[in-house]
Amino acid sequence: MRTAMAFVLAALASAQVWAVDPPPGVECNGVYCREKEDREWSVRIAGEVVSPAGVCFVVTGIEGNVIVRGLIPKGVYPAATPFKAGVPKDGVTGDYLLTLFGTQADFGGIPAPFTDLPLEVYGKTFFHVISQGAARSKPQTVMEPGGLYFQVPAGAEEVTITQGSPWSIHGLDGKIVFDVARQGKQVGKSWEGTFKGTPGTTYVLGHALYWFYAKPQLFAAASPDRWFLPDARLQLDPKWWRQMK
Repeated sequence: MRTAMAFVLAALASAQVWAVDPPPGVECNGVYCREKEDREWSVRIAGEVVSPAGVCFVVTGIEGNVIVRGLIPKGVYPAATPFKAGVPKDGVTGDYLLTLFGTQADFGGIPAPFTDLPLEVYGKTFFHVISQGAARSKPQTVMEPGGLYFQVPAGAEEVTITQGSPWSIHGLDGKIVFDVARQGKQVGKSWEGTFKGTPGTTYVLGHALYWFYAKPQLFAAASPDRWFLPDARLQLDPKWWRQMK
């Protein structure tokens, strides 16, 4: 009986998905989301906005057009009654870029996800991941999987990550698949490594990846089922400010 129980526990451990509750806050270049069927959806913020000026947001489409924009005022927004800004049905489906303008403290107070769409990723080259749950006690060491998941697309299987302290990438079973201290190199005061993944396989960023750059790009999600590869036509600098009247 003990042997059978040990086998069952081992099987469960091998299938472990390292979800983090609550997910981390993510300060990044942009939030990419996909509307699979035409519907009204929302920018949905739960947490605490601490800046007196609040947090501004802009939703743009693949043509760089402004879909909706607004301000999330300073305040506490419980998960049961979050801040919501509706994005109306527009007769089309596809991908959108949500740009949030706030301080580091604001991103530390509002965990992902940031919309109520089922597909949402964060990218593409700059990331600041802020733990909302069990804190990283020693961010300078390679630690267990964190709360962001990613895949590499076919044709672009390699991603180079640079950070000021050692970091790791894990499989969904928690095992380390890349340890920069062993498989990468130290460049000046930073640790740099090139990870080559398998398309269609989901990986987990380690807790030690918390302030880093990715090249050419990386898209990460708050849960494995939210991941997708955004439309390449979405622009990080679509001159949306020309439409801000």
